[in-house]
Amino acid sequence: MKRLSFVLLIALLIAGCGDRTPTVRERLEAGNEAFASEDYAAAAEAYEQASVDAPESPHVSLNEGAVAYRSEDLAKAREKFGTAMRNAPNAAFEAKCHFNLGNCSFREAERQRDSSLKDSIEAYRASIKSFQEARVLDPTHELTAQNLELARLRLKILLDELHKQQEEAKKEQEKQQKLADKLKELAERQQAAADQNGKLQESPSPQQQEKQQLADEQGKIQQETGELAKQMGQSQPGQPPQKSPAQPHLQEALQHQQKAGEELAKQDLPKAKPSQDQAAESLRKALESMGKPGDKQKQKQEKEQKEQEKKDGEKGQEGEKKEDKDKKDKGKQGDKGQPKEQPKQPDEEKKQQATAAKRTARGILDDEKKKRRERKVGQVQGLPPVDKDW
Repeated sequence: MKRLSFVLLIALLIAGCGDRTPTVRERLEAGNEAFASEDYAAAAEAYEQASVDAPESPHVSLNEGAVAYRSEDLAKAREKFGTAMRNAPNAAFEAKCHFNLGNCSFREAERQRDSSLKDSIEAYRASIKSFQEARVLDPTHELTAQNLELARLRLKILLDELHKQQEEAKKEQEKQQKLADKLKELAERQQAAADQNGKLQESPSPQQQEKQQLADEQGKIQQETGELAKQMGQSQPGQPPQKSPAQPHLQEALQHQQKAGEELAKQDLPKAKPSQDQAAESLRKALESMGKPGDKQKQKQEKEQKEQEKKDGEKGQEGEKKEDKDKKDKGKQGDKGQPKEQPKQPDEEKKQQATAAKRTARGILDDEKKKRRERKVGQVQGLPPVDKDW
């Protein structure tokens, strides 16, 4: 598995925990061995069995979260990291849980990037919040600062991209408004030309000049209708061609205008009149098919707003429940004291973390841009050996 530039630290902690049941120890040890060999199904089974014997163990919950993360089950990983955090024995452990939750949100943001820019932005913001909470609890953790900076950089890129999309949408809306205004003008002129034809027919002796003016006006309307149809068929640079719903009606209008023009050229007003009326009707249908520019965008925004309000309401209810539970849990735990050092890790993993910590967040971002297509799930670091003394 290729290693992501974005540094992840999900330590599987066993040493120092209060679970002294031999069965729990053996199952955790088996789970760690399976995890190290990337047999995540076996690791998950071992951790789940351990959780039956030690359901309140934050260390077991953390391990379950780690294997869920590596299995790309981010929802379960968040759930387990949250459980571990609520039962955290000290501030350093709680900081690690916040850090891991930040990693989950970061991965979720990566997943959502192509499908929903707004959801991706929301996930990056959640990631930043988790990293910030981890830093408050453990300011000395270098990887937290590094991941926080990277998440901020990613968020800025997406916010800039969102702003660009909004500007393009605004320009497109203005373009559609101009096209609709022109279409309305042509429909009115076409109807006026048809009405003028009727008046000339009612006149006892229509002037030759008036007939010619009507023919000239009909020719101009036809020419401008053709130009408008061409503009509606044009797409934004880099975007696939899009067929406007008004196009079929415009083509019908052009056919009727062509026939009307031919009859007017022969000064046959009675035969030209029906074609002029039909052309005007087709133009009105074209205008109606476009709808009011901005209506679709407004409906889309209203739908997104309702969905966001629903999400916020659900999060608010979850937050209230979580806050009540956290207060009870913290009342039982008492003072967690000062942040402690992380558990010792194998030499190779120490080298990996030391190397990762030296890299700047901006350098990481540049690397990842080049390898964007090759990205896979992040390397989970920190699998310390089971402490055999307890």
